[in-house]
Amino acid sequence: MTNRDKMYNSNAIAKDWLFAHGYDHVVIFGHHKTRRGGGMTWTYKKNGKREMQRTNDLWRLFDGICLNNITKTFIPIQIKTNSFGTVQHIADFMKGTLQQALIINVVNRHCRVKLIDNSGIREITPNISKHISRKTYI
Repeated sequence: MTNRDKMYNSNAIAKDWLFAHGYDHVVIFGHHKTRRGGGMTWTYKKNGKREMQRTNDLWRLFDGICLNNITKTFIPIQIKTNSFGTVQHIADFMKGTLQQALIINVVNRHCRVKLIDNSGIREITPNISKHISRKTYI
């Protein structure tokens, strides 16, 4: 499996985790301008539809954005494979805002998630969250 395939799988697993935990209208920005819609933004909805647009990531920090169905706010998301990204850098970026951000770490089809908001950085999945079966990427 190539690194690109791993990225597509991680994005699909993270998308499924978001849907299972009260988020919707997940937008994931593509980073490649080659095959499989690279360089394009795919907007996924729970009803199975997806829409495509050309764009880049948000502020060179976030891989996408989603809607929190409970608070009705949009939350930027970062999706990583095998390790958490630069959490403190994102916390510094978010400081002074009322916004939240999610960092999703996908390892072996499991998601660990950290939430960044005004109260700081906290892990909202205590260990490894429920295994999400995903055989192939989208």
